[in-house]
Amino acid sequence: MHLNSYIRVLFVGTFWIAVHMLHANGASAAMDPRFELDSQTLSGLKADPKPQRTRVKRAAKNLGVKLLKTARPESSKGSSAPEQSFNLESPLQAISDQEIVAKTYDSWNRIIPANNMQQKPLTLETSTFSLTLDPQRYPTFARMDGGRIILDQNGSIPPLVKSLIEDKDASLRIVSEAPADTRRFMASLLEAAGFYSVEENFSMEFGVDPKLSIHSDFKVEKTAESLIKQDVVLVNSGRTSLPPSLGEFLKKEGFSMYEPFTSLKSFAQRDTRPIHNISAKNQPDMIDSILAAFSLSPERDRRLDVFAADNNGITLSVKADRYFERGGQRYVVTSFDGDPINYTLFRILETKGYKVVVIEPKDDFK
Repeated sequence: MHLNSYIRVLFVGTFWIAVHMLHANGASAAMDPRFELDSQTLSGLKADPKPQRTRVKRAAKNLGVKLLKTARPESSKGSSAPEQSFNLESPLQAISDQEIVAKTYDSWNRIIPANNMQQKPLTLETSTFSLTLDPQRYPTFARMDGGRIILDQNGSIPPLVKSLIEDKDASLRIVSEAPADTRRFMASLLEAAGFYSVEENFSMEFGVDPKLSIHSDFKVEKTAESLIKQDVVLVNSGRTSLPPSLGEFLKKEGFSMYEPFTSLKSFAQRDTRPIHNISAKNQPDMIDSILAAFSLSPERDRRLDVFAADNNGITLSVKADRYFERGGQRYVVTSFDGDPINYTLFRILETKGYKVVVIEPKDDFK
């Protein structure tokens, strides 16, 4: 046995003796100095290539849960480092594929109204074979050319059967994208529908000032004449809907917006915030309207005793056009007419901790 191997065996044996003594004497027993382990010696040992933390995280990911790392408080025994524990946070209740498909089907039938043939279960029959697909497991969607899209959401149609279906009926398309990823699912359906044009990540703007920018996941031109006939379809696969007024505006401009998934119950809705319309024309009213939009009620013509807290024998009172406090900070909103004395007063206020917002005569709403 080589000397290095002998030393390693002796070291490991000594280590386990120390562990055994600790268990025998209780968790609170002091470590015998003879068995203390030097950190440099330990660094030479190989670490477990798959530590427990990694295995826990991988298992949690497979279960669809999120790991939150928390620190356990140090014990009264004087442990040198807090242990780590994992808190399992359950995700939102998943929306079923059936609900997603049903919502898609409702919107799809408004984009391409299905005829009686397209609504019937798929049945192929020749002198040598007959094939029928269960419409509950394999729902169908209409195509622009009168054909059908078969949704194989679980990928359960064998490849040879797919080939048999496509060879028998060239107007059929099979989509195997899972509904859970609503954007990819919708992209696959639109690609298979036979539209004249499908553009992803579409944006358009209206006006100059103010300028309205609208984004949609997909823009669809059903035929080559869709633009001329003002029959352009916009499709969003996200969780939040456009305001109804914006939908009406788009309809007048020749765009029909479809958002099939905005009503699904576990989709998080974006917080709605009020829009304040500032219609004042003159500067003082405009300032008051803006402050009111922030729920601020300033004091008008407030006299500020600048050196009151210093007790230095100096008394300086400065008039603030508007004064308010927010978040522990003192604010002054004042007009500036170019007088250098007023400018000096503003600087003094700033040195005493006031936030001074200076409005010049040329300043407009922006």
